[in-house]
Amino acid sequence: MRTLAETEIDWNYLFQLARRHSVVPLVYAQIRQHASDLIPPQHLIRFKENYQENVARNLDRKSTRLNS
Repeated sequence: MRTLAETEIDWNYLFQLARRHSVVPLVYAQIRQHASDLIPPQHLIRFKENYQENVARNLDRKSTRLNS
């Protein structure tokens, strides 16, 4: 991941592609662990916010199922 992040990346395209395939949380986890210092802050924030929204949505779904 680090080697990839050191290259010229279209971060907007990567984000959209990750969203389309529902893997933003996986991509963000790898970026955070291996290359967070190499990614422009505004793009890292975008991945992080989507990751956090996904966590909140999953917790809400879990809560709904437990209360059914």
